[in-house]
Amino acid sequence: MLLFLLTAVPLSFLFLVALMGGGNLPQKVLITPAIRGGIFALPVYGLLSWLERFVDYDYEPWALSLFHGAFDVTGPALLIVLGVTVSARWLFEERSTDLYIGLSSFVAGFFSVVGLIEVVYSGHYHSVYDLFLLPSIRVYLMLLLPALATAGRHEFGSLRIVYLFATLIVIVIPVAVSVLFAMRFVAGAIAVNIALLALAVGAVYLLQGLYFRSFA
Repeated sequence: MLLFLLTAVPLSFLFLVALMGGGNLPQKVLITPAIRGGIFALPVYGLLSWLERFVDYDYEPWALSLFHGAFDVTGPALLIVLGVTVSARWLFEERSTDLYIGLSSFVAGFFSVVGLIEVVYSGHYHSVYDLFLLPSIRVYLMLLLPALATAGRHEFGSLRIVYLFATLIVIVIPVAVSVLFAMRFVAGAIAVNIALLALAVGAVYLLQGLYFRSFA
């Protein structure tokens, strides 16, 4: 039951690299970002776990949105952006395809370590949300955030602002999955989750055609 939580992100990243034919990329693009993302995940996970102790879990929709946004989706995504800026900034000097794969590598390393910690040190019962929905959201973020960042780097003016706002929307929408599940609308949460993964795959396919190319 813990297998998907543990492997969803790293296997999705490996499949992405294989699909794009990027297996021969240099270490600084393919491996180093993943290592740095994994290392960055350690203090971030500790910080969020510590802060979570001071927040009551309220079943009001707005409170659920804030809680899961802060600790499961939006908060980690914003901290990933910070982590890339601090420890993998050189990626933005690479060509577009290398940038996309390098950013995906950082995100994959981050969430892979988070998943491993959750498996090894979990102090609570794993629900369907923990085992399947949350890992799927992480795959969605791994695919889509780097694609939007790569597209935004190549644009200027108003279109770059559009990609910035799209990024903010992308890291907020998955909170709906968390809220629906917490309110026991499990079927709705699963449906939204599947729709988000389809959105991520479709958006990456479109943006890949415009901004970064496959090596395959």
